[in-house]
Amino acid sequence: MTTLMPLILGVTTGLYLFLFSLVLLSMMVRDRRLVERRLRELVREDLAHDRPVKIKRTQRNRLPASQALANELITADIRMRPEEFLVIWILLTLVPASLLFLMNVHIITILGAALIGGGLPPYWIRNRKAKRLIKFEAQLSEAMVMVGNCLRSGLTFQQAMTNIANEMPDPIGREFSRVVREINLGGSVDSALNNLAERVKSMDLNLAVSAIQIQRQVGGNLLDLLENISETIKDRIKIKNEIRVMTASGRSSGMIIGTLPLGLAGVLMMINPDFIQSFFNTQIGIGMLITGAVMETIGFLMIKKVVSIKY
Repeated sequence: MTTLMPLILGVTTGLYLFLFSLVLLSMMVRDRRLVERRLRELVREDLAHDRPVKIKRTQRNRLPASQALANELITADIRMRPEEFLVIWILLTLVPASLLFLMNVHIITILGAALIGGGLPPYWIRNRKAKRLIKFEAQLSEAMVMVGNCLRSGLTFQQAMTNIANEMPDPIGREFSRVVREINLGGSVDSALNNLAERVKSMDLNLAVSAIQIQRQVGGNLLDLLENISETIKDRIKIKNEIRVMTASGRSSGMIIGTLPLGLAGVLMMINPDFIQSFFNTQIGIGMLITGAVMETIGFLMIKKVVSIKY
């Protein structure tokens, strides 16, 4: 009987993960089927009266947490639905921990694997957001210059944004193509620009959008305004790069302080899990863990405060 226990646990865990994935995938497919059904109803028109058939609103409202995750995925340019990302997130958390459990690994190692698997997707989103934001801000000054050149040649502001969407690479080309699509679908220029600023979340872009909207309301020379914005963005990028170079050692120290204890604990979990378990068996060990965690957090926050310069 004892020899069959790992096999029974393996089959049970596999069935559990399979059924759980099916439930989440069915939730994703349901939204897609609703959209397809509404599109089919849109195609059917009452030709005798020359008017479209009335369609009931069947769109399922998202929870606030799901909408927040969808916004994060859009900002990071991850082309996934929130449900699909949640499936990957849950599988990364459960599958390694389940495999280690079937291998009769120590419970501390299993918890460590679950924590690492659960922390990888948020880290991936944050890393992609940071890289995409840096690339977008580096292209923004050139985009403002292109808008000014288009206006000098007699094009409108909307046509200038279309040129940015067609001629500039990602990410700024893709973002401005979304702006152009929103305007073509009936949205106003101000609302499309506000949505762009909300998606990208860049201080430089907020400055440009605010200046353009004020000019559209009160009037003025848009060419001079765009030239000033372009120069301001270039100066801000220059200062930002200088600050990044000056604070490189401090940021490296904060990264080492934050990751070294966790990495060392992970290695000890794999090599000698009983040694880590001994800290949880006594009050002195628990107190040492709490004290170390508090001191590590204070040190990390202090270094982050020093290297985070507002400008």
